[in-house]
Amino acid sequence: MKLIFIYLFNLIVFSFLSMGIASCTASRPLDPTDNEKIVLSAKALQYGFPFYYIHPGAWRPQNNDLVESTRGTVAWTPSPRVGNNYQLDDKETYIRRLENASIPLQSSYNEYQQKDDAGFPGMYTYVNNVYYEEPEAKYQAGYVCYAYVARAMKDAGITLIQGDPYGIGYLLVQCIEIIDINPTNVKPGDFVVYDYGSGSYSDHIAIITEVIGTDPENWGIISCNGLVEVFEWGVNETKLGAFQNTTDGGLFDWWSYPLNYRVYTNRK
Repeated sequence: MKLIFIYLFNLIVFSFLSMGIASCTASRPLDPTDNEKIVLSAKALQYGFPFYYIHPGAWRPQNNDLVESTRGTVAWTPSPRVGNNYQLDDKETYIRRLENASIPLQSSYNEYQQKDDAGFPGMYTYVNNVYYEEPEAKYQAGYVCYAYVARAMKDAGITLIQGDPYGIGYLLVQCIEIIDINPTNVKPGDFVVYDYGSGSYSDHIAIITEVIGTDPENWGIISCNGLVEVFEWGVNETKLGAFQNTTDGGLFDWWSYPLNYRVYTNRK
């Protein structure tokens, strides 16, 4: 009888343990793929940034009119890589630069603080065919479109083959073009590259966040507008077809060319 009792007790304990192991195995989430990590990183770069005042023509400070940015991350600088070491800012560094660049309730453009480790509204210009950045790179901060994608990749733990990219072309060196663009071949975390009409496909880049339906123009994307002067755009989630003329359902008056785009993937 004693042996039977021990046997039944062990059987019951083993059954409970087995159920627990099975339950843990079934409920354990799978590690996200690199693409899923890119999307999560890109979305995280939308939030947590302070509001601040900036000259609406920061690339041409010809007057002191100010507006308030409420869009979080913005293309603060014409440079893809910024800061004292000319590196791609992370989120914490960018926030610190914003806070160091301005004073509360500033009333003029000149109240931005041009000092080390501070962001400052930047511009670029050519004088006698010589390229200049104003202010110099160490005072700049922020993300243009391709730097935003690179930052999302870095935050996702993906090594950039070319280091910090200087333009869309460098970023795509490690990517493969998807020729047949359809819901089977394209995944969230892949990239869409736009062409204004010149045939270069290097005018803007965004991260695809949602692939639903057969029309790619309705797929979700997230991007940081690479145009410094349109800083209100910031990081925005929208549709792939947003980058076309407003008369065709897009968001931008100046985008008068047909909607030309290509899709690339970092997936192996």
